[in-house]
Amino acid sequence: MVKFYKTGKLPLSSNELNEVSNYFGVQFPDEYQRFMLEYNGGTVEDTHNFKYADNIGAIAWFYDVDKNSNSDLKYNNEMRKGRFPKGFVSIGTNGGGDEICIDCGAGEGFGKVYFWDHNFEADQSDPEFATPELANNFFLIADSFDTFLRGLFKAEHTEDRGEMTVTITPKNKELLEETMRRLGLS
Repeated sequence: MVKFYKTGKLPLSSNELNEVSNYFGVQFPDEYQRFMLEYNGGTVEDTHNFKYADNIGAIAWFYDVDKNSNSDLKYNNEMRKGRFPKGFVSIGTNGGGDEICIDCGAGEGFGKVYFWDHNFEADQSDPEFATPELANNFFLIADSFDTFLRGLFKAEHTEDRGEMTVTITPKNKELLEETMRRLGLS
């Protein structure tokens, strides 16, 4: 289970969270609302990783609701205004310019969690930019916020040997074993 420290100002009220979702003109998924009411964002203890496409990404912290914080949800989304498809809200970052976004639009993608890679940002003037499937820098991480949290794993780097030890969830272990079988490595 992921542990958080330096969480946002608590308690966060439902009214405060609703004000933010109304500001964005969206409805946050129930799972994300429960998370925010319990933690109000926060820094992830020991950066945790997730799998997307054929890559590994990291989450350093989740944005909070606190206008006096530089990790404020509204502030960080305003900085990227117009760079995400309609209904997408950035809920966290890896600390290197890439974002974790949740689809809060009214379509079939509602609640899905995506990784936004700023290095491959789509041309915002392209009419197809409105759909994440067509933007070349949005990668599906999970079908829901809870699935995203459950799929996080911690990678530990051992400096003296230059090796990496990865602690993985049972689901990620299955994916790794399946990949190894397909490659003939098991």
